[in-house]
Formats: sequence, structure tokens, C-alpha cells
Amino acid sequence: SLSGWLTFGIAIAFTVAGCGIAALSPLGFPTGFVVTATGWLLVALWLLVHDIAYPNLKRPNLPRFTSIGLLLGYGWLALGALIVLGHGGTLSGLAYDAALHAVFLGFVLSLVFAHAPVILPAVVGKPFPFRRVLYAPAALLHLSLAARVLADLTTLPLLREWAGLFNVVAIVLFGGLLATLYRQGESSLELAFRSGSAGFFP
Repeated sequence: SLSGWLTFGIAIAFTVAGCGIAALSPLGFPTGFVVTATGWLLVALWLLVHDIAYPNLKRPNLPRFTSIGLLLGYGWLALGALIVLGHGGTLSGLAYDAALHAVFLGFVLSLVFAHAPVILPAVVGKPFPFRRVLYAPAALLHLSLAARVLADLTTLPLLREWAGLFNVVAIVLFGGLLATLYRQGESSLELAFRSGSAGFFP
């Protein structure tokens, strides 16, 4: 609806305006950060209300995987915004780390994980099969990130170190699984080609 898109436009305007305020002067950084975080929160809430991910939760395999990733990502964006707002835009140290990772690992990487199985086949020009094993690195990413944010906000250095390690493991594992599935897709295409050509080439 028009009102929905107007709300989304206002949210984007807050985000851009906040970045501008923060860039103009170091003294304006806390204010700019608060305005930007307000934009993040509005964007997250808009997406949580209006995104088409909800109907796709009922669909199996890739649509459900993508939808779960998107909705979790929007939640991380909202959490990152709330951390910034809770500190009045004057974040430093562990609080800054928590907000930064909530947005860039929780939100951005969630969207990367969710869309990679859709976009990569179109980019490389070859399909590959979806497998539920992709849920493993996605779950590891969200669980380890939750542990990291908790460790940041409660000052638990050991938990933070382990959580950071498993953040990396989740990313590497996801990339490795995508490469493996791509190879499986290539093998399936090659097998289908050979089977279809059997009548022509003895």
C-alpha cells in the first residue's frame, strides 16, 4: 500500500540522514548514530510486517530456508538498532562490538545465507540441489552470534572468543557446502546428458 511504502521511505530517510549527520562532524556522531539506528529499527519493523517471507514459511525446502533466514536477519537488525539506541549513540568497546556484529553478521550475513542458494545458480548458469544440511551452518551462525552478543553485553571474554571462532566456522562451512552442492549439480547434469545421449553415441 501507499502508506506502507511511505513508512519504508521515511525509515530509509532516517538511515541516510543519520549517516550524513555523523559524517559532517565528529561531535555529531552520537546524534547521527541514534538517527541511523532509528532508521534501522523502522526498516526492520517494516520488513517484519510487510515481507512476503511469511507465506513461504509453509513451503518446503529452499523457500522455507530463505524465509527463515530473512526473518532472523530482520530481528538482528532490530536488535542492533536497540543496542545503539540504548547507549544513546555513544557506543564503545564491547557494546559497539555487539551492535556491529548484530547488524553486519546477523542482518547482512543472514541475507547472504538466505539468498545465496537462489542467486548463485543464476550467476554461474548451472543449478544445484538444495539440501537441508544448509540449515547447519545457518543455525551455527545465529547461535554463535547470539552467544557473542550475550558475551559482549555481560562481559564474558571466554564465551566471546569461542563465539567468534564459531562465527568463522559457520561462514566457512556454508561456503564449503555450497561448493559441494554445486559439484553435485554439475555431476547430475553430466549424468543426465550422458543418459540422454546414449541413443546417439554408442
